[in-house]
Amino acid sequence: MTPLLGLVKGAILSLVDRKSKFTILAKLKSKHAEGVAQTTITSFKRLPRKVIHTLTFDNGKEFSRQYPVIQVSAVTLQRPTTLGSVA
Repeated sequence: MTPLLGLVKGAILSLVDRKSKFTILAKLKSKHAEGVAQTTITSFKRLPRKVIHTLTFDNGKEFSRQYPVIQVSAVTLQRPTTLGSVA
């Protein structure tokens, strides 16, 4: 997962499947950890549970609230690599 910050106020959360490159973009209401976690949970609820297996976050502080995301979506957390993505 990666937040995309623009020149204007606001940010977009990107959820990218590593294999298929299927991408979900979601507008963030807040760039803080709580807002990113809530947007991630909302985005995951729109997907079938069987398509989400593992989750890798960027190292940014906006991903410090990972536990609620993991708990709600029942995914396995992977250690960060270079960029965050959903596998």
